[in-house]
Amino acid sequence: MLLSNRTVVPNAQAACSRRAVIGRAAVTDKPVTTNGTAARAKPGVPEGTPIVTPQNLPSRPRRNRRSETFRSGIRENWLSPAHFILPIFVHEEHDRNEPIASMPGINRLAYGKNVVDHVAEARSLGVNQVVIFPKTPDHLKTSSAQEAFNPNGLSQRTIRLLKDAFPD
Repeated sequence: MLLSNRTVVPNAQAACSRRAVIGRAAVTDKPVTTNGTAARAKPGVPEGTPIVTPQNLPSRPRRNRRSETFRSGIRENWLSPAHFILPIFVHEEHDRNEPIASMPGINRLAYGKNVVDHVAEARSLGVNQVVIFPKTPDHLKTSSAQEAFNPNGLSQRTIRLLKDAFPD
């Protein structure tokens, strides 16, 4: 089976591995599944949403187990601060933290030093994992969440900032 840039062309003489076929399918205009059929968007999904082709992995991925920080977060049988995940609400409108009215006692942190300081305090208490909730400006919001794919979006920049400050 050979893949062109637009369609799937069956060919009995093609000696391609399944992994090579999947790799080529990811760069075609029409996403292709592992059995060679065209992938279709699910009903109700906004137009322009990227179609992700399924991966046929021959083994269980273990890339997330390299980090001691991650391994300690998923161990079983006891509960410690290392098992908690701290939600961080981030904005970049100004340099001040702003309270979130619907969550008393919780602030939306200003991007930059405030985020790093907050995570440093949490790490000193043993909480080593965070999840980032950015405040996306209204003019950047789309039905297909294009800002989520922006490599310089607020979430992506915050992740880079925290990885630079805390490599583990």
